[in-house]
Amino acid sequence: PKRAKSNSKTMSTPYPSQQQKKKGGNEPWRNKERHYCAICNAWMGSDRQSILLHENGKKHREAVEADLKKRRDDKAKKEKDQSDLEKVFAQVNAAAAAGS
Repeated sequence: PKRAKSNSKTMSTPYPSQQQKKKGGNEPWRNKERHYCAICNAWMGSDRQSILLHENGKKHREAVEADLKKRRDDKAKKEKDQSDLEKVFAQVNAAAAAGS
């Protein structure tokens, strides 16, 4: 009688109950994943409840408003600088055309 070859991928223990469990497996309370809020520079659990609690919190809402205000101000400043630069170029071109 031929003996079946042992598969190297199988566990060495004959019974599944004797298999050693890995830490952080499919157990939800051992979930290592974290969610990062770049606006608040904060880490929290990756579960939906933690994220919603954070996003509906006062500090997060204030940080979002501050970030949007800063972006609007930066954009307005950039547009103003660009229009000022265009005015200077127009003056330089007008002076160059008048001088020649």
